Amino acid sequence: MFKMLLTKPFLACFALALMLALTSCNSDYKSERIFISGTVLEPESDKLVLHAVDTLKTYPLDSVKFKKDGSFAFRISVEDAGFYFLRCEKLTSDVFPAFQGDSIEIILSDCHKNKIRGGLEAGNYSAFLESLTRSKIQMDSLSKVLLDSRYKPDFAGLKSDIDSSFQLIVNELRNEAMLFIDTHPTYLSNLLIINANPGRIPLFEESTDYPHFFRVDSLLQIHHKNNRHTAFFYSRVNRLKRRIEAEKKASQNLGQGSYAPEIKLPATSGKEVSLKQQVGKYTLIYFWAPTDALSRKSNAELKLLYEKYSKLGFSVFAVSFDPLSDRFIGAVNLDKLWWTNVNDTRGLNSPLLTEYQISGFPAFIVIDAEGKIVDRFLSVKALSNWLVNNL
Repeated sequence: MFKMLLTKPFLACFALALMLALTSCNSDYKSERIFISGTVLEPESDKLVLHAVDTLKTYPLDSVKFKKDGSFAFRISVEDAGFYFLRCEKLTSDVFPAFQGDSIEIILSDCHKNKIRGGLEAGNYSAFLESLTRSKIQMDSLSKVLLDSRYKPDFAGLKSDIDSSFQLIVNELRNEAMLFIDTHPTYLSNLLIINANPGRIPLFEESTDYPHFFRVDSLLQIHHKNNRHTAFFYSRVNRLKRRIEAEKKASQNLGQGSYAPEIKLPATSGKEVSLKQQVGKYTLIYFWAPTDALSRKSNAELKLLYEKYSKLGFSVFAVSFDPLSDRFIGAVNLDKLWWTNVNDTRGLNSPLLTEYQISGFPAFIVIDAEGKIVDRFLSVKALSNWLVNNL
């Protein structure tokens, strides 16, 4: 019986089955790897490091010594799609997406001449990267002109023109970004698009561009649901949704036309200051906390608006929520906040947060000269848009 099985037809079928099995195993083995090759032009060292981008940090993943001609190659095993970049001393590539089975070629050089080709998404995403790099160069050039002209008599007019040029560059890049998302709705790279930052400002700002964030989240849930970057973005968007929903409810309970509840708290001098003492065409009630990173970032952005609009009747009544008065005073002095500043040492237990329906820091409420609420905002950017239209 056994001899009968060892016929030529049987052996041929067995060999074919074995070959297919081995091919299948080999294919699966290769699909778990990413191949990254390329050339480093004018390297400053002989070591090239591949970094992985995690949800909250980056870390070195592998390193190689490239050949005399600058060529290199990485072969890495991965469990899921992710984002990476290369670094050789001062030379750093752009962040690029990579998937299992990808073969990606990169030319790494200085002077913004990095090239990325191949891969499931990397090559196509690099086209947007070129626009992003070009925009950064233009904005850096404008910033230098502005810096060199800061003592000239016509600085104010020049700054206004440069601000307009900045906005035009950002608008053009935003259009390209939205076109990219429309053209490639299945791409994990849309995460990089929505978080792009060409220079002074992010391309998309959460509080004013949240529909774009919601859309990208929906697309990622459809096409990359189990990816760790998708999961992290999903959590971020959910927090944003809750904040926006809370603001909508706040606007209903304490919306336009409502009188702002009185605030009477100690200033940096220790003397109590009342909101009703504020006189101005419009007063911003600015809720913040010295220990909140986003608040500290907003302090710097708000100062620019205050300098621009204070002469037009715009004032700021900033309410800090910090149990430690010394820390509040230190933050005011360090950030150079020269508007009216008061502090509530009850911190997050302050009834003011409930009275004003504040769901998170920073928060911005504008009142008119009569003390009536005009509007509420989630960011300095949203406030800035309102000031442009009203002052």
